Amino acid sequence: MSKLFKRVTTLIIAVFFITSADSATFVMAMFTSGGELNPGPGLKITWGLIEGAVAIALMVAGGLGALQTASIAAAFPFMLVMFAMCVSLIEAFQKKSMWKVLNPKLIAMM
Repeated sequence: MSKLFKRVTTLIIAVFFITSADSATFVMAMFTSGGELNPGPGLKITWGLIEGAVAIALMVAGGLGALQTASIAAAFPFMLVMFAMCVSLIEAFQKKSMWKVLNPKLIAMM
């Protein structure tokens, strides 16, 4: 039973990584084709090979630790964008709650 779970888990993880890599390749090909919704197979193959080469180089250079470090370094700028989005969301919620307080007073004035 344990062997079955190991195989199923490995299969699920492999499917996850393959579909994620396929999606990333497709998006990068769309970006480099100028936003074309259906980029050519040459671009997709090129980006797939680049992705694979980078992953292999990181695994050979430092194993999983290097891969994790690279992913954290690449995600850092996006973290700053997410922080700004959180601040904007909080400000929008505060304005919305003030609008609910002020709205009845404005209606009564009309």
